[in-house]
Amino acid sequence: MGRRINARKADAAILEAVISRVMTPNFLEEIFEEVQLQLTDSAALSNEIKRKRDAMQSISQAIKNLLDLAETFGSEAARARLKERETELAILKAEIKSLEIRQAIAVIEISPEALQITLDAWTSSLSGLLAVGDTVALRSFLTRFISKVELGYNQARIHYSFPLDAIDPNTLLSTGGIVNFRSYSKAIDLVWE
Repeated sequence: MGRRINARKADAAILEAVISRVMTPNFLEEIFEEVQLQLTDSAALSNEIKRKRDAMQSISQAIKNLLDLAETFGSEAARARLKERETELAILKAEIKSLEIRQAIAVIEISPEALQITLDAWTSSLSGLLAVGDTVALRSFLTRFISKVELGYNQARIHYSFPLDAIDPNTLLSTGGIVNFRSYSKAIDLVWE
């Protein structure tokens, strides 16, 4: 017979970890540094954008050819293939836009004051929800930070993320771009008695 997990201890340990280990300036700064490292390889981004633009030109030419074929012969097969190619073209356009945004962001900076204001607001929201005991709202709030919990008898692995899109964009200074990140994830391990 397996041992039962003490849900209250698990909930308390997870909540304490979110407050003391996840919602901290040090972890958030680390996340920004990692995101910034991913963005600094502009040569790779430029190559990827060029590759996708070349693919777009090829698809645009194929669309033109299919339109000519459909107009001349009224081919049903050409119409179906045309829809497929138009979908491919739309996907490529979206991918290029995303890559261009990433490329436009040369530096992501956040002032320590702005970071603290954001963390204070999150902590205040969390404290308010704890004070009123609104478990539904508390769970909803925590899902902004916790993406997955692997739970054992007296241990857990929390996969957490920072909702970078929730940070006031006025606090982020970029050169020529819009910060457009949903979140960045990491994991921590917990053990309790």
